[in-house]
Amino acid sequence: MADLFVHQSTVIVVDADVLIDLKSTEVIPLTELWGFLVEMADMVDKGKLVFPEQVKIEVADTPYPDAPGTWVAGVHKNVHQPFAKISDDALIRVQREHPALIGSPDRERARADPYVIAMAMTLQQRGIKATVSSKDQAVQDACFGYSIPTLDVSQFVRVVNQRIQAR
Repeated sequence: MADLFVHQSTVIVVDADVLIDLKSTEVIPLTELWGFLVEMADMVDKGKLVFPEQVKIEVADTPYPDAPGTWVAGVHKNVHQPFAKISDDALIRVQREHPALIGSPDRERARADPYVIAMAMTLQQRGIKATVSSKDQAVQDACFGYSIPTLDVSQFVRVVNQRIQAR
């Protein structure tokens, strides 16, 4: 299988579903999970991996959040401030054009999906290459409509593993 190319200057905006899936041993063997999370933390520190506050909340709210829940809570404070601010215009546009991504009104908290897309849109508006990693087809379809590249879970894992192997 050929290497998946994600340019070094690209910032990956990760969705909650990807982080939640990391605890599945079918995605990453348990013996490799710690090294994988360490590499992801390094990516956060370098501004190459970001996520909005809503992703942290959604991951923490899953039953048995385990390593991904602990990881996301620990590194969220390191998400670089220029990336952390989502444009109100981008968020309003995503919510208006994709209301299904917001979730049902009976949910206690809003889903992270529109915030993930809006964060990527905001980065692109600032001239920063951004890619969204999500397994949600509705998120991928919305990103396609905004010309935002996407990675599914397996592609995200390959990109991070390529960084580990390049060390």
